[in-house]
Amino acid sequence: MTNANNQQQERLVQFQHPEKILNFLPGLTDAQIAALFQLDAADYQALKSRFQEQARKAAQELLADAAFADGIDRLPFQPGEIVLGLGESSTDDLLSWLELLRQAFALRRPQDQVRFVNAGVSGQTTTQALRSLTATLLQKPNWLICFVGANDVQRIGFPVAKSLVSLEETARNVAAIQHLAATQTKARQIWIIPPLVVSERIAANPFFQRLQLTWNNEDLIALGDLLRRKSGSVLDLQALFGNPTSPDLMYPDGLHPSLAGQQAIVRALVKHLI
Repeated sequence: MTNANNQQQERLVQFQHPEKILNFLPGLTDAQIAALFQLDAADYQALKSRFQEQARKAAQELLADAAFADGIDRLPFQPGEIVLGLGESSTDDLLSWLELLRQAFALRRPQDQVRFVNAGVSGQTTTQALRSLTATLLQKPNWLICFVGANDVQRIGFPVAKSLVSLEETARNVAAIQHLAATQTKARQIWIIPPLVVSERIAANPFFQRLQLTWNNEDLIALGDLLRRKSGSVLDLQALFGNPTSPDLMYPDGLHPSLAGQQAIVRALVKHLI
């Protein structure tokens, strides 16, 4: 197997988790999921364990900062509570902000037994998040952290590109998510505004070019304005990552936060919550 194939499999395992969208299939095994990636079960588990160890090391790096460690100690999560992250690939990522937060909390406050639920699904729009929300909310989270919208403004087709979800529909979806969460749970809601993309990297990415996919910062700025108006407690990654976005905070694809970017999100989220 070539190095390129290995890298592709690693990235797929990092960002794609079929068990989340195939949860209606009873008895889905690791061996069956591994086969989807053309891996055997042992190699699949080894890859997942490696990402888990990377997340743990990244959390340890964060905790080496006394101010961050103190922030974890002061987070208002109570023993036994459920923290649910609703999102797309930037949350579904095995090295995401939620996974780093999970690891940091386990290292610093293991006795509190707070449960972190990663309900991120790569490629998910606000429409799809809304479609699955009632099932997701059956877990009765105490905290709902929403990091959605970047796929709504994904544009398809060259030269005339259509966004997957209109801004008006995104606004309706956000309002519906907020209403359902407020009426069906007692969860405190926090909304995360997606950062801007690194446009030249998006344009140069062969995968995006082949499938005629693009993201425009003008659309993301409009999305950010919408979320600032519609949402109560907001963590603004457009302000955090900058305009233009700092390239170091993004993967080479220009779309997804790098591990350094995910660490920056966790730092900012902890400050926001305390």
